[in-house]
Amino acid sequence: MKKFLFLVIFLGATSFMFAQMNNSTVTSKGAGNLDLITQIGAGNYSTTYQDGQMHFLGGFDNTAIVNQFGIANASEITQLGDRNDAEVLQIGMFNSSTQTQGVGWAEDNAAYVEQIGMGNTAVQSQYYDLNTADIFQYGIGNTAIQYQTTLMNGFLGNYALAYQEGLGHYSNQAQYGRENIALVYQGKVYNIAYQTQYGKGNWALIRQNDYSLGGFNLGVQFQDGKFNDAIIDQGSYFAEMNFANQYQLGNRNYAYALQGGMYNYSDQYQDGKRNHSETYQFGMGNTAYSTQIGDDNMDITNQLGFGNFSDIKQYGEWNFALTDQLGEMNHSEVMQLGIGNDAYTFQDGISNWSFIDQIGLDNYAYTDQFGMGNLSDVLQVGMFNSATTLQMGGLNWSTTDQFGLGHTSLTTQMGLGNVSHVFQTDLH
Repeated sequence: MKKFLFLVIFLGATSFMFAQMNNSTVTSKGAGNLDLITQIGAGNYSTTYQDGQMHFLGGFDNTAIVNQFGIANASEITQLGDRNDAEVLQIGMFNSSTQTQGVGWAEDNAAYVEQIGMGNTAVQSQYYDLNTADIFQYGIGNTAIQYQTTLMNGFLGNYALAYQEGLGHYSNQAQYGRENIALVYQGKVYNIAYQTQYGKGNWALIRQNDYSLGGFNLGVQFQDGKFNDAIIDQGSYFAEMNFANQYQLGNRNYAYALQGGMYNYSDQYQDGKRNHSETYQFGMGNTAYSTQIGDDNMDITNQLGFGNFSDIKQYGEWNFALTDQLGEMNHSEVMQLGIGNDAYTFQDGISNWSFIDQIGLDNYAYTDQFGMGNLSDVLQVGMFNSATTLQMGGLNWSTTDQFGLGHTSLTTQMGLGNVSHVFQTDLH
């Protein structure tokens, strides 16, 4: 690959010496459209516009393919109507590409860009019908933006992928309606990606540094309704200045984020139906939240070392939560409001605290803290309560209040500051 890139750049440089100033413009209106353009070295630029509004149906069999090899590449294709397709491959220097394939009668879109080295940027926008889009860019200035809609007309559409490999990454994909999917993988250095999808088959994935070492990660996905899923991973282990944030509103939610090392933070919020959420973060700034508002909630957060803090709030239906944190500034809070409650929290060492509040139905809570600042606080208000708190060594303190129905409590504190209060009620 390096030899090939060198060869292409050499070719481009040579073509400068011979002043071959490429340029091309093709405009094509109506029926069997097809354009193929290949430019090899120097000022490359190409623009293709196909329209063909011969009658109300649009321009028929559009296709346009552009390959440009070295120096000032750019390309721009706009196709408005019927069997669209578009493709670009540019290999070295100031790459850029912009492809737009109509609105309304745009029909069977697809689009693809691949740029191999230097100024990369690519923007694709597709609007109605069977969208697809890909962008791969390999090295230096990367940016990629894709936007696809299908908010009317022939439906079925969306998929987008952007895969970028080295240096300036940024990606931004937004798809508004139908069988959505969007994926981004990035690679090493400045990562950032956002994805936004509104309605129907949603699923989205962001990885970054793909298969790892560090970059300046971020994340952010937002999906609105139907078969949601979402995953951010930030590259499977060492990752760097992480952040991730996923927020999904209705239907079969699930979200997962795993981060790796450095200034982790994650935040997942889901609104209704089959919620589930998981977050694992490994070392350094940890913090995680998750808030799930209605239906079959569940949550899990594990953080391994340093700034830990977690916060899980789940409001209605089959709640469950588990929080594990291992070392340093631990703190955890869980609040669950109604129906299946459960919650466990284990923290291992240094500043531990924990609070669990659960308000109605199958309550059970269990807190286990091992060493240093311990404190625990559990309040459960009504139904089949139970609570267990074990703390081993440090400035222990515990307090458990349970109000109505099944009460039971066990508190064991072992060494140093111990104190405990338990208050359970009923019998009016």
